[in-house]
Amino acid sequence: MRAGIAALVCAWLASTAAAQSPADMKQANDLFLEGRELLTSHQTKAACEKFEQSIAIDPTAPGVMLNLGLCYEMLEKYATSLYWFRKAQVAAAEAKLPDYEDEAKRHTLALATKVSVVRIDASAAPADTEIRIDGKLIAPTDYARVEVDRGGHDLEARATGKQPYTQGFRVTVTDAGTITIPALADEVHEITPPNGGGAGSGAGSGSDTGPTTSESPNLGRMILAASFGAAGSGLCIASPLWANHIKKDYDDAVAKGEMPSTSAAKNKEHIATGMFIAGVGLIGLGTYLYLTAPSGSPQTPTTATVVVPVFDAHQVGVAISGSL
Repeated sequence: MRAGIAALVCAWLASTAAAQSPADMKQANDLFLEGRELLTSHQTKAACEKFEQSIAIDPTAPGVMLNLGLCYEMLEKYATSLYWFRKAQVAAAEAKLPDYEDEAKRHTLALATKVSVVRIDASAAPADTEIRIDGKLIAPTDYARVEVDRGGHDLEARATGKQPYTQGFRVTVTDAGTITIPALADEVHEITPPNGGGAGSGAGSGSDTGPTTSESPNLGRMILAASFGAAGSGLCIASPLWANHIKKDYDDAVAKGEMPSTSAAKNKEHIATGMFIAGVGLIGLGTYLYLTAPSGSPQTPTTATVVVPVFDAHQVGVAISGSL
């Protein structure tokens, strides 16, 4: 292992020319050397972080790739280690560095029997389903053999017009078995009611219903205010007419030589007074409802509210029909 480590250090020195600028080369080289020191002092995880920072600056350096492969192999993250050794093998071949290519190939062959493998059965899912494990897209050609590190993972499957399917799984052995992707359920589209209210929560709650009186309290309140105002105005207008009618009946009786009942006349006068008082009250109530109505765009209710005055020789009041 010590000979392999020394070879990987040399591999870095041969690959720094691929950096984009002298400043980049220096920064990438410094990070690499820091990683090497951490790796030799058995601070493996911290070393991996330095190598990751270095490869981010120079993505084509086979020496850093080799060290990343070695670093993750020591952490027993064999799938991640294989990823970097394979990249290093290709990069070394392109750079015509046969020694580094052979080093990467040797590790790749050794890890092939250690890496954990999971299979994906997506036969029941739509043809355009995309499957990701820990955010990484898995190609359909790899479903028969997906290499993963040991530990916990998150799988997500998505397809057009379907609800996403998610599943967590944990890998502890080399053969991690098969993950079956079920037929994905259709997306649930929320339907906004015409009055702008939110749709019900949960699947299947987006049924569309027409507006009702309860869905448009603003309009119902305005109609009620107008009805009270109209009824009150009617009573106020009818009050003097009724009083005039009483006076005419009394005068006609006197002209005929009859002596009308004084108590009956007073009762009729009380009716006229009551009509006027009720009218003023209804107008006031209608004004209050109008002024305190909530703002917004009302909608037509299913049942209109109608208020009309009712009065005769024996009663005075209002009749209300419809829904409040």
